[in-house]
Formats: sequence, structure tokens, C-alpha cells
Amino acid sequence: MRIRSLGVIDDAVVELSPGFTAVTGETGAGKTMVVTSLGLLLGGRADPALVRIGSPSAVVEGFGPWNEYDAYLSGPAGMI
Repeated sequence: MRIRSLGVIDDAVVELSPGFTAVTGETGAGKTMVVTSLGLLLGGRADPALVRIGSPSAVVEGFGPWNEYDAYLSGPAGMI
């Protein structure tokens, strides 16, 4: 999953593996934005207030086995 301009995250790539994944880090590191990004990929409603200050839009991209077929999902956070 790639996250750009969402909250405190400027640009990050997160690779998730099958099974249990724990998201850990210091306060303000962007854990909530990682979880929010997963929600957006799965069709959650975006909040334009989450777009990083100074950026025109946020983008979350991901590829994975969301169901029995692989799916590619992408969309700017301010427009979903």
C-alpha cells in the first residue's frame, strides 16, 4: 500500500503480509493514518481534513486479494 499526503504521512509504502500484522510506533508517527488508509482502500468514506497541509490531495494506492479476485484500488482522499 502506498500513502501520499495523508495526515502526517508525506509518502510511505507499507507492505502487509498474510496473517497477523501489528502496527506500532511512537506518538505522532502515523499509525492512525495507516489504519485509515486501509479503510479507504476498502471503500471507507474520506475526510478532506485528512489531506496533508500544503498538499492539493492525498492518495492511497494498494493491491491485494480483497476477495477471491485480485483488485487494484486507488483514489485521492478528497474525492472518494
